[in-house]
Amino acid sequence: MQLTHILTKTGAYLAICFLLIAGSSNTWAETEYIEDNCGSLSMTSFATSVDGEYIVDIQGAIHGNWGYMAYVYLDGATNYSYNWNSYFSNSLTIPIGPYSEAHLFKLVIRDNDPHNICTISLELAVGDTEKDPVELSNNICSTIHELADSTFKKPAAQRKHALCNKLAAVSVLVGYAVDAGDPYTSNLFYTDAIAKLTNDIGAKMDGSFGGQQKNDWIIDADTQAIVHPMVHELIEVLQSRM
Repeated sequence: MQLTHILTKTGAYLAICFLLIAGSSNTWAETEYIEDNCGSLSMTSFATSVDGEYIVDIQGAIHGNWGYMAYVYLDGATNYSYNWNSYFSNSLTIPIGPYSEAHLFKLVIRDNDPHNICTISLELAVGDTEKDPVELSNNICSTIHELADSTFKKPAAQRKHALCNKLAAVSVLVGYAVDAGDPYTSNLFYTDAIAKLTNDIGAKMDGSFGGQQKNDWIIDADTQAIVHPMVHELIEVLQSRM
């Protein structure tokens, strides 16, 4: 079942106007949407009061016929805050909240097909939430460990472990950058971290993104579509700090 957008352009405009009138200092109407071969997701924040409270409307659909499992993670946590599942439907529509503080929401939905599990994920930042590059790195590692071994070039377990070690090295470089005493030295560490993400980690999963397929460790195109954008997001976060 295809996901139908609940939020029209007119609705978005009215929501934004309401927030401007309310004068909220830490929330605004924000929406994110993604669609691929697995399914489609959207998350939209709506103000519920003049005090800055908001809810997040979740819309998800998976293209399989086995139903879905869905999870929401807050602020980079590895344990989910909400979860839902259905063996009779392939679409999800539900609000969560209300919230008053800034949060980073991550929505993950996967089908229940035991033969060909398909996963799609999406993030929505509401308020003054700055993404933590170390948390992003840890999230990539967690995602890699959850992937099916069949999506990797053999030996899968060793390659998963090696990728997580490389991501840990990126986190160390980020720590050096944060602790550096001057912007020049900090940027050198960020540059090294970006180079490792681009030329080492990202290069092992970029065959579907214009890279060389022969040196990919993640060899499944749908799986690359999950992990490679996460690596690219981390690169963008580091670039924004320079």
